[in-house]
Amino acid sequence: MLKDKILKFLKLDGFVESLVGYVESRVELLKVEVKEEIVKLLVKASLFFIIIISFLFFLVFASAALALWIGELTGLIGSFAIVAGIYLLIMIILFSSRESIKRNLKRRLLEEVKQKK
Repeated sequence: MLKDKILKFLKLDGFVESLVGYVESRVELLKVEVKEEIVKLLVKASLFFIIIISFLFFLVFASAALALWIGELTGLIGSFAIVAGIYLLIMIILFSSRESIKRNLKRRLLEEVKQKK
């Protein structure tokens, strides 16, 4: 009650109401922006998941086709082992260069974040 009288006397009651309204509006705007960012992130994650699953199916079938083709050309029964060896070689190369891959990915992600701001 005394606070209301002081605010009216100093003609600050309208200012305080405007300030409270402004803060409430900013909080609501922030909530909407956060929701939009979450939706964008979920969409990107879903798309990434679909792409990864599709690529894995492609990889399985392409590997089987390659193994069958190598088997027909060479007559080797172990053509699937040859394809598995190729994947093992790729895995060893990736494992040995994992630190440089991490650095490059980190640099690219940081550049991406800076561009969005």
